[in-house]
Amino acid sequence: MTTTLVLAFSVFVVSPFLSAEQPRPRVAEALEKGAAYLTAHQRRDGSFGGSSGASGDVGTTGLAVQALSRVKAGDERSRVSALGRGLRFLESRVQKDGLVYDPGEGLRIFKTAMAAQAFRLSGQPRYAAKAVSLEAAIHGAKRFESESDPAAPPQPGPVTALEQSERLRELAARADADEDTRKAAAFLLQCETAHLEGERSPLPKQPLDGAPAVIDGYISYDSFPSLIYRDLPRDAPEVEAVLRALRQRFTLGVNPDLTRRLSRGEKNPGTEGLYFNYLVMAKVLSRLPGAEFVTDAGERHDWPREVAERLLALQRPDGSWRNDNPRWWEGDACLATSYAILALAICEERAAASRLAVPAGEK
Repeated sequence: MTTTLVLAFSVFVVSPFLSAEQPRPRVAEALEKGAAYLTAHQRRDGSFGGSSGASGDVGTTGLAVQALSRVKAGDERSRVSALGRGLRFLESRVQKDGLVYDPGEGLRIFKTAMAAQAFRLSGQPRYAAKAVSLEAAIHGAKRFESESDPAAPPQPGPVTALEQSERLRELAARADADEDTRKAAAFLLQCETAHLEGERSPLPKQPLDGAPAVIDGYISYDSFPSLIYRDLPRDAPEVEAVLRALRQRFTLGVNPDLTRRLSRGEKNPGTEGLYFNYLVMAKVLSRLPGAEFVTDAGERHDWPREVAERLLALQRPDGSWRNDNPRWWEGDACLATSYAILALAICEERAAASRLAVPAGEK
């Protein structure tokens, strides 16, 4: 199945919302305050985020530029200026391999995709052309995270955790293997399973070349980040996997564990990656034709309203969103705020469309 990387958000180039209706006052105020926070915390070089150093993070900058492209602010001049400086920063980080990142840092597919979306949302032909070239570079890339030299030719990557587990399972079941070998393979398989269940990472891993998107009916942990930079149709296996997980456990109070691989031993389990998950939920649920989502238990959720209300409740007085659990880098307010603005904008778009779909006499 062919998928497109960045078209999911390109419809907002002309206007921050598809609907002719304006966002509800509380939502509009929250979006404006969030945008004001981002513009006030942009670094001198045009970047956003980053816990240390003079420069921010490429991925966070791409997300912040997208967020600022989606909203209107009280001070439009500051917002437009921030957008221009953010785009120029991203442009300065285009490397020889055609991707956008800072050398020595990982997550290059993710960061390049965030930059591509930011370029496309600018509405400027110059940056739109860059978005197209970045999409081609992403599609043509094989492996990124394990390369020490970004300019070096792609090297065969290590065996994925899934492949390793399958090989051990086959070895443990082989009739021609001696008993000690089968026992050793079975032991290693148990260790591998325990490692996968308790694995810790600051952000979901990048999709590995050839790794399946869906495992046991759930979205693959390796494929999870791609949900926010690929425009997947309603019938995509990844979309159905997330919807299946949400039907089983629809929750906004904690991370809904859409990959069924939450880390064990956390002091506050389910608090990591909240805002990333809110954006994934909003984007996937927006593939449904209406605003109602029904769980397997028969619970009916007005998801645009509920997700929006949750985000409004979590916004801080200074206009930012920030996760007290810093894993997945959501302790960085610029990153969490960008996720929240994008999720809130999607919710408001769907809520506005639903209001317009109701006959005037029934509103």
